[in-house]
Amino acid sequence: GAEQAYFAAVVAAQTGADDVRAIDAWSDLAFIVGYEQQHHADGRRYAQLAGAELDRIGGDERRAADLAGLRGTLAWADGDYASARRDHAASLAAREKLLGPDNLDVATSLSNLAIVEKADGHYELAESYARRAIDILAKQLGATHPRLAGAYSNLGNIYSEQGDEQGALTWHQRTVEVAEKVYDADSPDLAFYLTNEGASLSNLGRNDEALAIYRRAL
Repeated sequence: GAEQAYFAAVVAAQTGADDVRAIDAWSDLAFIVGYEQQHHADGRRYAQLAGAELDRIGGDERRAADLAGLRGTLAWADGDYASARRDHAASLAAREKLLGPDNLDVATSLSNLAIVEKADGHYELAESYARRAIDILAKQLGATHPRLAGAYSNLGNIYSEQGDEQGALTWHQRTVEVAEKVYDADSPDLAFYLTNEGASLSNLGRNDEALAIYRRAL
């Protein structure tokens, strides 16, 4: 499986004294095991090993920023919002310094911080981060791109968490408008976004409209 393949990559990199390749392999392993497979403790341990390799070669600013973001994602998945906030903020600061304020990696860090703050109930801050991410994505990728749909959906979810279903509906509808342009009609991504729109309609008591949207998602 993927986990075994990345372990093999680590061994091969270390055997060949390829430290950078080892850092990347440990990082990939941390994401797969810690986030995708939800073995949080193992994921964070692999991230520590990536960090140790990074320290051993004297650092690499771009990889350090990426690793901070990875640690933040693993901490968020484990419900450790304080650590997630710290690590994503460090990643954001490093990326803004290295890449400039309008880089797509900066938008990724902003979106991650929005997700953390939403999970921790800090909705105004979450909205601020989400809107900054949207501005960058729209500027760099244009008005019809899958990543912009995801950012719109993120903002819709922030409104929904606050109980503002009308605001949530506005953003979920904008999400669907983009998704319909970039995904096939039977795409699971489009179905997911339609389901979010349907949920907002249902929560507003617009049940007939919600049912029609849910049917489209099937």
